[in-house]
Amino acid sequence: MVMDDAANTMTYSSDGSRKVMQLYGALNVDAEGYITMPVKDVLGVLDQMEFLRTNWKAADEKAIYFEQQHAKINAELE
Repeated sequence: MVMDDAANTMTYSSDGSRKVMQLYGALNVDAEGYITMPVKDVLGVLDQMEFLRTNWKAADEKAIYFEQQHAKINAELE
């Protein structure tokens, strides 16, 4: 059950990254600096960006926590 949820999150995150990068690429290719896109798609991309941002922030916080725990354990072992 937990693995299924993690797999779905990973797929969702990957799809979100792809969509955000496609939008970024389209903006860079367009000489005028804008593209036509349905509002629904723009809102979807913004949701994906927020999802990715919060996941990135959580991953950074988790990495800091584990580094602190590792340093604490090493200090206790010395």
